[in-house]
Amino acid sequence: MRVKPSYPRSIVRGSATVKIYRKTDRGACRYNVVYASGGARRFHTYTDEAEAVREATARAEDLARGDHEAAAISGADRAALAEAHRELEPLGVSLVSAVHAFAEAFRILGGNRVTEAARLLRSKLDEQLPSLTVAEAVARYCADKEALGISYRHRADMRFILERGFASAFRCPLASVTSGDLREYLNRRSGGAVSRNNHRRGIAALFNYAKRNGWISKAEAHAASALEKYEEPRRDVEIFKPAEVAALLANADRDLVPWIALVAFGGLRHDEVTTIASTGEPGLCWEAIDFAKGVLVVPAAVSKVKRKRKIALPPNLLEWLAPYRGSSGPIFAKDPRRSLAAATRAAGVKWKRNALRHSFGSYRMESVKNAGQVALEMGNSPGIVLRHYHEIVSAEDAAEYWAIRPSV
Repeated sequence: MRVKPSYPRSIVRGSATVKIYRKTDRGACRYNVVYASGGARRFHTYTDEAEAVREATARAEDLARGDHEAAAISGADRAALAEAHRELEPLGVSLVSAVHAFAEAFRILGGNRVTEAARLLRSKLDEQLPSLTVAEAVARYCADKEALGISYRHRADMRFILERGFASAFRCPLASVTSGDLREYLNRRSGGAVSRNNHRRGIAALFNYAKRNGWISKAEAHAASALEKYEEPRRDVEIFKPAEVAALLANADRDLVPWIALVAFGGLRHDEVTTIASTGEPGLCWEAIDFAKGVLVVPAAVSKVKRKRKIALPPNLLEWLAPYRGSSGPIFAKDPRRSLAAATRAAGVKWKRNALRHSFGSYRMESVKNAGQVALEMGNSPGIVLRHYHEIVSAEDAAEYWAIRPSV
């Protein structure tokens, strides 16, 4: 017959003794494993007698070997260590090496994203991406875009933002650039929100192109996709009073008069009226105006938005252009800034950036009360027209503006 052990029970291994105490609480037994290790009294509680005996035996054997640290490990920790060893054994990696590697990766990634990072790296390796530096990617992108026939101004902006800016600051592989790197770069740039947004859009266009062409991973969002738009300050548009426009026209050189009139009374952009001969950048030609029908067609090659549009010329604009009827070739084929500076000085008018076109939008909107029509004439959207030009001027000022005509 099996004899039940008496408690407290002692497990002895060599000079080490571990005791097991049994306590009964409301009919349930608890087994406390008690021993001394490292100058301290330690105990663990178990509800299963056999488990308590196993743990007491393991603790006694550890203490007999002089391994006090092992003796202090709980049963759950022992099971976890055993599982860790089983996972690492096929890899030939020690537990200590694995812990050091994980801790370093944790610090680098700023959190427990080791598995995510490993999958990302694996996808990059599987894609066999070309090792392009930022400078190489920018050079290819700019060359490809120029081969598609983008405008001179677009080329100049693109090279300023990407070559002189982005590529100069990032001398590294394109795929290694992070969203944080880009945000820090944009935050350091001088200038306001408008300038930073221009650079943000240019860099995003490069990354979009790189992703489509397989220069960076197609399976994940690229670094520029997370960049938020900088909040641009709200500014009221500046316009000229009717008397100021009349004074500008009265004091302008003969060659500059059509330029001013087409922007002020036709709503054209400065660049659309100006031909830059040195770069071959096209501007509006006299052949685009049908004097008999009173309409002007802005070709797609001249339009900033690359869409052809037709403008019904107001009567006063036709009068300003009438002396030039029969002319051919570019309407204005030089930089207008010097001529404009002379006209503003002579007229005693302070020049306001883009105010001639803003004046057209404001006075035209007051006259026709149709945002869609004004948007089509200006090559804009109705939303922009309503936001910038709706109810800006009085009906009396609008009537005075459209009554500006050449003196007889």
